[in-house]
Amino acid sequence: MASFHQTILIGYLGSDPDVRHAPSGAMVATFRVACTDAWESNGQRQEHTEWYTCVAWRKLGERAQRLLRKGAQVWVRGKMKTRTWEDRNGGGKRSVQELQLDDFLLMGSMPEETREREPREREAPVMPDHTPQGNDDDLPF
Repeated sequence: MASFHQTILIGYLGSDPDVRHAPSGAMVATFRVACTDAWESNGQRQEHTEWYTCVAWRKLGERAQRLLRKGAQVWVRGKMKTRTWEDRNGGGKRSVQELQLDDFLLMGSMPEETREREPREREAPVMPDHTPQGNDDDLPF
């Protein structure tokens, strides 16, 4: 039987994306998203924040670099993956869980500094008015 693996988070960026290039040349943007749960216990508000490392590759990484900034609220969707490697200093195997993104959305308004970097949409050209001038009796219909 097939299985389904998808993770969706809504949270806030802890920092601007860290952008690098893989040996293949592909752009990869990494950023952390904080998700906070809140509840009441004995009349006191309690909170717990979990931090998730998100990884966006290629075009999605370029989009993350262009749009995402520290403090922005985002919706992210992807698959949780465990990456393992050997510690260079002989410390054994290391591992980290990361959310390999399939998509993200910037929620709310775009931070002011991001808006300034985004190319502005060009206004549609003003089309000349081709309304016939003169007597409507000259029209063939």
